[in-house]
Amino acid sequence: MKKRSESTLNNPKKSINFEFLTITNDIDEEIIKKVLEYMSRSYWANRRAEEITRKAIKNSLCFSLFYKGMQIGFARVITDYTTHAYLCDVFIDENFRGFGVGQWFINEMLNYPDLKGMKRWFLLTKDAQTFYQKNGFKFLEDSKKYLELVREQ
Repeated sequence: MKKRSESTLNNPKKSINFEFLTITNDIDEEIIKKVLEYMSRSYWANRRAEEITRKAIKNSLCFSLFYKGMQIGFARVITDYTTHAYLCDVFIDENFRGFGVGQWFINEMLNYPDLKGMKRWFLLTKDAQTFYQKNGFKFLEDSKKYLELVREQ
């Protein structure tokens, strides 16, 4: 994918040079291991079996974020590439939060060529609503239109 061409952010703690950020859709075993390690610490997937996460990755459009060659983020998109996209399993390494990296990562995914014309994006989050609202996500206007079926795994 592409690199951000802007210079470093002003932050008293640390600066991130966005020119060193890269995104790939190529998922290999090293990336999967990092995702599995992070998911085991997340509130939403810490009980998910490894084989389920592996299958989910295999059947999704995945994005891995790197800084100077080190994986610092990941996200999956479940989509028909035409009308709907569901964004899930998003993470940014704790050491890289607060510098705009996550916002940049989400924006890059929303503008990915195969997804750019997507009419409707969905996601679920327990605690990151404000983060996603910065990229245009909104609360459902009429949540009674949306249904779900939850099955035990």
